[in-house]
Amino acid sequence: MVKTMALSTKPTKVTRYILILYFLVFPIGQLLRIQSNINGVHVAILGIDIVIGMLFVSFLYSFGISKTTHLMKSVIWVSVIFSSLVFVSQFQSISEVVGLFYLIRMIGYIGLFTVVKNEISSGFLIDVLKKWLIFSVVVSALLGLLQYSFYPDLIALVPYGWDAHLFRLVGTFLDPGFIGIILVLGFILIFTQFTETAKKQYYFLAVFLVLPLLLTYSRATYLAFVASLCILFLYSTRQAKGILIGIALIFLASIPFLPQPRGVGVDLTRTHSVITRVSNYEVTYRLWKTSPVFGVGYNNICVAKKFYGFEETAQNSCSGSDSSILFTLTTVGIVGIILILYEFFKYNSLFILLHDRLLITSVAAVGVHSLFLNSAYYPWVISWMVLLFAIHKSVFGVVRKEKS
Repeated sequence: MVKTMALSTKPTKVTRYILILYFLVFPIGQLLRIQSNINGVHVAILGIDIVIGMLFVSFLYSFGISKTTHLMKSVIWVSVIFSSLVFVSQFQSISEVVGLFYLIRMIGYIGLFTVVKNEISSGFLIDVLKKWLIFSVVVSALLGLLQYSFYPDLIALVPYGWDAHLFRLVGTFLDPGFIGIILVLGFILIFTQFTETAKKQYYFLAVFLVLPLLLTYSRATYLAFVASLCILFLYSTRQAKGILIGIALIFLASIPFLPQPRGVGVDLTRTHSVITRVSNYEVTYRLWKTSPVFGVGYNNICVAKKFYGFEETAQNSCSGSDSSILFTLTTVGIVGIILILYEFFKYNSLFILLHDRLLITSVAAVGVHSLFLNSAYYPWVISWMVLLFAIHKSVFGVVRKEKS
């Protein structure tokens, strides 16, 4: 028999209300943000950070620390903390090390998995959870269309550290690439709901999301969307395959007719961003070679660049790397990568994962997108994927238990 962990079978109303608050705060994006500066390094506390922190505290209060210590005993997080401490000794001032703040955030998001899984076991229906996720992404898309229609020029936000996106849909996330991957994840969820329920409203919502997705002019988003269409095609019935082909044709046929106002950002053949990204990859690789075994510590890339005299970015959300793979390798090193893979496959069966169309397609979409943007570590993407993994464990974990 496979051992499963069930912390509770009774409903937790306070935790559930806070979880619903998360879905309401999700579409507000970067508009609910507290920005601070520690010795020249940006540290941001987001609205969803606060809500997830509330969830974590509520969960600890309900069940006690003694029943949730497994969240803190993961080898992966010990390795991350250790790698940070190794790198700290090289800094002139410990106050420069802001990775600890982001490590705390990550632990909270991992705790979200246990919270949601427990809520599902306590009676919070998975279909309701998916509907709330769909609500969040549809509201995000609508707010994005409003921004594109009435506030297409973001040059006024440059003094606050944001890029001057012009005539691109950025929504409340203030970045076309990041809202783009959220829209792709929303499309995947809505389309899988359509194929499972055959309800027409899901079909229309899926087609609707193609419009704001196109208006991001984000090539990383386009590639992630095409990749998701291909994987969904492999999992679909003949009828669903026909619908996917139709959506793909609409998407591809619409690209040449997209509005082409002034601005480099809407030029899909632009090369400046490609050159900048390649340069970023090179700098990140050079930084990794300074500490290849243990890395430079979680989210310490910008501080490390400053310390070693490498070129820094001026972006507001300074992750310091345009690739999530390079980000992971540079921050936790080879040891961290090995421990990540060990911890993941210790609790997950690849064979069972491949049976979860929603999760596998979402992972693939984020994987493709994160080659060009550090989207795998974007808070909204992390929390979305955590929710999908919680659903996966709740559904496929039961199947695995019954078969054993």
